[in-house]
Amino acid sequence: MVMLFCLFHADDATFASLGWIKRTVYLTSFYPEYFKLYQWCFYGWYILGIIVLISNSKKRAVHDFIAGTVVIKAE
Repeated sequence: MVMLFCLFHADDATFASLGWIKRTVYLTSFYPEYFKLYQWCFYGWYILGIIVLISNSKKRAVHDFIAGTVVIKAE
């Protein structure tokens, strides 16, 4: 949805003249401020999840601690 917002605000001639990496950078310049905050929160949650997953012996993620669940493997 945010990408559509950015595409509607982008200039067609400028967008067409750019390579694929520069197109992405160009489109991200149109992101609303609240979406940038959302991205930082998302990346922070992701990194926190990886750190928690690696640092405990039962391989529980953050959501497992929040819900109080443990995965049990039955043989």
